Amino acid sequence: MKCLRLSFVENFFLYGMRLQGPRRGLVVLALVLACTASLFPQSRYVSTPFRPGEQLTYAVKWSFIRLGTVRVRQSLAAPMTGDTMSVEIEGASAAGLPFINVQFFSTALLDVRRPTNIRYELLTGADRRVRTLYATDPVAPYALAVSSENGRITRLDTLTADPAFYEGTGLLMLTRCASGFDTTVTLPTIMDHALGTTTITFSSAIEEVTVPAFGRPIRSHPFHGTTDWVGSSFAGMSGGFRGWVSTDDARRILRAEVQLFLGSARIELEEVGY
Repeated sequence: MKCLRLSFVENFFLYGMRLQGPRRGLVVLALVLACTASLFPQSRYVSTPFRPGEQLTYAVKWSFIRLGTVRVRQSLAAPMTGDTMSVEIEGASAAGLPFINVQFFSTALLDVRRPTNIRYELLTGADRRVRTLYATDPVAPYALAVSSENGRITRLDTLTADPAFYEGTGLLMLTRCASGFDTTVTLPTIMDHALGTTTITFSSAIEEVTVPAFGRPIRSHPFHGTTDWVGSSFAGMSGGFRGWVSTDDARRILRAEVQLFLGSARIELEEVGY
């Protein structure tokens, strides 16, 4: 009889089958979770949206009123390996608006293979004196959340990072990387020092979207989702959202609709640069 060498997963499964009662259930549950966790990043994730030098400019509108502008820029953080990117997002509300005044600048270090938190810094206000930092320990499953104003720490928390969590920039890049596959994911998300969840449903359907950045309809994959957190630094973003991602390798978000404190806002790609 030919002898077959069993994989770790197969041995683990057989071990679980030999157990009885609650212990057996726990082992099988752990195996199911492990297989489910590995399925998404391996078969339903591509890293091509991480593009050094890419610059995207978005218009943010409420009805016919322009609320502001958001710019996203990417650069290599680890030139020798190319596996870590720096993604900057800068946003500012339009001048003269009587009901909204938002200015922020964020920088995130992200692994192109899995864009969970490594280090994220958010500066808010016209003078950027309010600072929020989320940094995950590369060894222990813990993260620090630090807020300061004018250099003085106003809040310091230690958070669990097991499982690893996402911040706003990581969610943005994950949405691009996972678009086009029929799947739903629920992701641990940090906002204002607290861990919540973001659920996103992706679709392989193809729809055409027209945005100012291009003079023709662009093929795209739709997605939609919900949050259980409120982004106080981002004009009260919360609740449901939906959007469309281009079907090419760049997988750029072309349009999105989000809920702000004043109602539904539309975000459209205005310009692509390098």
